[in-house]
Amino acid sequence: MRLWAAQTVSSFGARIAREGFAMTAILTIHATPFELGLLAAFARGPGIVVGLFAGGFVDRTERRHVMIAGDLVRAALILTIPLAAWLNALTMAQIYVAAVFVGAASALFDIADHAYLPALIDRELILDGNAKLGITDATAEIGGPALAGLLFQLFTAPFAMLGTSLTYLVSAGFLFAIDARELPPAPPPQKPRW
Repeated sequence: MRLWAAQTVSSFGARIAREGFAMTAILTIHATPFELGLLAAFARGPGIVVGLFAGGFVDRTERRHVMIAGDLVRAALILTIPLAAWLNALTMAQIYVAAVFVGAASALFDIADHAYLPALIDRELILDGNAKLGITDATAEIGGPALAGLLFQLFTAPFAMLGTSLTYLVSAGFLFAIDARELPPAPPPQKPRW
């Protein structure tokens, strides 16, 4: 249940961040359509690169630790946005950099999340567990952008990004509270030597 709670909060945070970067760029810096296109590419591009290379890393690492680190990195990066805005120092370059690294941390979190579930629950519960995580992710995909719009209307850009950062901290807290031990990964098979 703690994994499900962490994934729920993190999924909503990811959707709010995705919309929040663009809303912050538009409302604070008056970004052009070209800059928004670059921002979308920078935010989603790292997922492809991380996805290609992170599987082996996640297999050799405790997944819960990877997920907690991903949440904390995303929270810290997103906190730089309202801080820079408060100091009147927010630039499009900073938003690009934050979007790249938040996208990479999100991809790593997602890979570890899917790999962690089988290590946490019994085999006969995996189908139900995956279904719950899938429904939660779909719900966040629908509700996250609406929630982002509400947050930006209530708290203005970019200070609504504080709420996104908070979701990652809450997710990390839920993950930290999981007391089940993860089994160490199996060693890779040895190739026979001739």
